[in-house]
Amino acid sequence: MDSTLRDGEQTAGVSFNPKEKESIAFALYDAGIRRIEMASACASDQDFDAVKNTTSSLEDTGCKNVVECLSFILRPHIDWITDAGAACANLLVKSSTDHIAQLKGKNPDDHIQDVLEITDYAKENNLCVNAYLEHFSYGIQHSKEYVYKLIENLSKAKIHRIMLADTMGLFSPQQTKEHIQALTQKYPKVHFDIHAHNDYGLATANTLAGIKYGCQGAHVTVNGIGERAGNASLETVAVSLRDFFGIETIDENKLMTLSKLTKTLSGAKIEANHPIVGKNSHIHKAGVHTHGALKGLYTNPLLEKNRFNKRVSYDLGKLSGKASVFVELEKMGVKNPDPEIVAQLVTEIKILSEKKNIITTNDLLLLYLQKTNKDTSGYRLKKVDMRKIYTNTQTSTQAEVTLKIKGVSSTIKAVGDGGFDAIANAIKKITGANLKLKDYHVSIPPGDGTSSLVDTAIDWQHNKKTLKTRGIHTDQDIAATYAMLKAINQINVLKRFEKSNTKK
Repeated sequence: MDSTLRDGEQTAGVSFNPKEKESIAFALYDAGIRRIEMASACASDQDFDAVKNTTSSLEDTGCKNVVECLSFILRPHIDWITDAGAACANLLVKSSTDHIAQLKGKNPDDHIQDVLEITDYAKENNLCVNAYLEHFSYGIQHSKEYVYKLIENLSKAKIHRIMLADTMGLFSPQQTKEHIQALTQKYPKVHFDIHAHNDYGLATANTLAGIKYGCQGAHVTVNGIGERAGNASLETVAVSLRDFFGIETIDENKLMTLSKLTKTLSGAKIEANHPIVGKNSHIHKAGVHTHGALKGLYTNPLLEKNRFNKRVSYDLGKLSGKASVFVELEKMGVKNPDPEIVAQLVTEIKILSEKKNIITTNDLLLLYLQKTNKDTSGYRLKKVDMRKIYTNTQTSTQAEVTLKIKGVSSTIKAVGDGGFDAIANAIKKITGANLKLKDYHVSIPPGDGTSSLVDTAIDWQHNKKTLKTRGIHTDQDIAATYAMLKAINQINVLKRFEKSNTKK
């Protein structure tokens, strides 16, 4: 069960509107997920609309019983879920006597009776009923007798699934094994789910332990978003189940799209080293790893060619060796790279890297071509003037840009929604460049005051290829301009290089 839209929304700073919830829900469904927890009952009118619209659209495609919602032990919550059209109510049940006494002010038997009564009411409304054992990891250690009594009653009431929540991420894999194995042996006909949190970084390990020792369902979120340190991530759990248990749960080719969509709509960043979907997950850097990987000695199933629609690449930095430089040049179309020039490039890359410069494969090709006396000349920025244009309805910016190439200057004016938009429009008119901005990051070195340099890193799309360039200046718009010109110059050099190769 994916809980990105319910538990994932408990991430600090994350809130989805109805359209965003619908978009992620359909992306999950398209990837093969057939249990989607979309909301907490009665949380908001917007959540009601999101659930209602999603369930209605799914039914139009002939699919039912996909959407689930969290419910307190309250009739209005059951009514909300029923009216929204969801298939399942996931009851939040206290699993420790301490919680019942201090949070509910009741005794355990009364709480169990309340749960059974609300279960009957939900079934009268034709809902599937699951039970979250809230803070199970605490309850099983401090109220074990009560937990077993609760499960006994829930199983007799024909609760569809009992969901064991490690709410505070307390368990180790060994503890998960111990308690779940005991439960599944005592109640072999009960469907248990495992719901793990990542406070110790063990959510995926605990989820896999839960499945290994008898749980039939796993709760996950895309990119592992969720309360505090997050939940077990969909991508690591799904891929691990396939590779270690032979259990197919999802279309792996949809993982990257799903991850990027959730990242964009949630605003929650993905760490570069996040397994599977992180930008560094398929990059070798150290020379010894690169050399070994090229000989098939440093690999694993995650790095299989085009798995997850990702390509293994080799980072260029101070740890790079000749092997990675050779392979990247050959990928760029250089036939039989000159070993002496490659050795020189390795030295230069190390120097540039220690100065905090990022060296892309396009940079590498430019450096190589320069050393072989190829033409790498390009556009240079000579001047930029900007002014605001005010009308009754809007404010825009006009930029006058002068570029120079091979001794010839060109000046043109253009209008845009902001400074860089206006500059970019002018540059496109001069150069004829067909570039689309995909991603834009700005960083400022700490402690340098208001006059510090701005480092602008931009990802560009050009003919289905992605280029990464950087520009540095005290003015953010000019820094972005340098990055854009660098991308255009790289494209033009590559065109000339490819043309010369074709002639050969």
